[in-house]
Amino acid sequence: MDLRHPLNRRFHRLNKRFASSAPQSGQILAAVALLAQRPSPSDDDIDAVMSANLCRCGTYPRIRRAIVHAAALARTTTDEGGAR
Repeated sequence: MDLRHPLNRRFHRLNKRFASSAPQSGQILAAVALLAQRPSPSDDDIDAVMSANLCRCGTYPRIRRAIVHAAALARTTTDEGGAR
């Protein structure tokens, strides 16, 4: 059983080719905090929060997809009556 946060699982699935793993923790924590405050973040919301996390890998589009996917997954799980 995978006990990681859904965002953490999706993040790692989409971002397998990091040049460095150093920014990952900060990116995941910032994204989880964003989703806690805004369950359906806009692109501008994501940009505002994630702009503090610099990444030399150029994986920003994949990071955005991971956040959007995790938000949709959380909404689906909540809509089905499951726990988040």
